[in-house]
Amino acid sequence: MSGITARRRRLWHLPGVLLLAAAIASCGGQPSEPTPPASTTQTGTAIPLVSGRSVKPADVKAPGIQMPSGSTFSVSIGNYNLVITANNWNTIVGSSHVANLVGVQFAPDFNNTDNTTRNRFQYLADEIFQHYNNTNFEPLSIVAAVSVGAVVDDAALYNATDQVGKLSGLTVTIINDSSSSTVASEIFYGTPGSAIIIPARTIYFARLTFSSTSIGPSRNRMNSYTVHFHYDKFAPCPGQVCSS
Repeated sequence: MSGITARRRRLWHLPGVLLLAAAIASCGGQPSEPTPPASTTQTGTAIPLVSGRSVKPADVKAPGIQMPSGSTFSVSIGNYNLVITANNWNTIVGSSHVANLVGVQFAPDFNNTDNTTRNRFQYLADEIFQHYNNTNFEPLSIVAAVSVGAVVDDAALYNATDQVGKLSGLTVTIINDSSSSTVASEIFYGTPGSAIIIPARTIYFARLTFSSTSIGPSRNRMNSYTVHFHYDKFAPCPGQVCSS
């Protein structure tokens, strides 16, 4: 079993400082077709990731992650803490051009038909690509929140290898730092046939909803939490073809 521990982070309550779009709803079907990365070589040189931004924040209610003015979220990538501001996120719109440095795929329960949503998550994926220094599989927590009474964690499941692989038995645990108590813990993709296939050099965005949680007496107070990932198996598929 492999394990990853995210850095300390905030659990955001809805409504709250950071809003996860209610428009993301289960729609069934298959994961989206991956967006292939543009031909590129990963280097330490920063390149412009977005052109054609909106002059001012727009499409603030686009599905995905909704960020009110002045809010931020962060993603821990090894020793680097990537911070995304509301102004950065909300000026990326459907007509923007994003560098497309790494493949992107969305889980079936992501509403990703909006071009603004796809561009924003492609930008996030490109930022992760630029700051990720390994060539293995790693789950990354983007933001955890309380949505309609349930705890959810939006995660970036990054297959940085050069082979398509199959993920099974992903255990995600959220710990309240102040009390060391477990807020939520669940195994995803743990039943026969539920394993997910992630193409090579692709970030798979998943919304993980916990069926049982303990979020404490206050629903309006933000507390500090740590997200732990463990997975039973991420297996490369022979010949770049995974059996269903």
